[in-house]
Amino acid sequence: MKIKTVFFTKSSANHTQCPQESKPELALMGRSNVGKSSLINMLLDRKQVAKISSKPGKTQLINHFLINSDWHLVDLPGYGWAKVSKAKRQEWEKMVKTYLLHRKQLNFVLVLVDARHKPQKLDVTLINWLGAREIPFVI
Repeated sequence: MKIKTVFFTKSSANHTQCPQESKPELALMGRSNVGKSSLINMLLDRKQVAKISSKPGKTQLINHFLINSDWHLVDLPGYGWAKVSKAKRQEWEKMVKTYLLHRKQLNFVLVLVDARHKPQKLDVTLINWLGAREIPFVI
């Protein structure tokens, strides 16, 4: 697929604030600082579509990018390493889980894992959670 246009649509703090259009969505998940935003920029052949940082926890909301006016790529907050309060991590977890469970436009989730290491406990937990809820995913 040739990426012709990429537009940042919006950031949302919960699934009810996400774009209301019925365009299909592909969501990207993974540990904090695994390279989700870098992968998005590489896949879309754009340098700064998704904000990158060497500090874990840069992505804190559900970020929608409209691709070719046809579908949304969704950048979700990472899990694991961000140096934030336990309450903030729980808030992000709830936000992401409700998005995954209730977003009818979601076609599948791309789970990004660090190939330099064995899948971590949190990666396995996420993959099992997605499978138990029959949410389509690719690792």
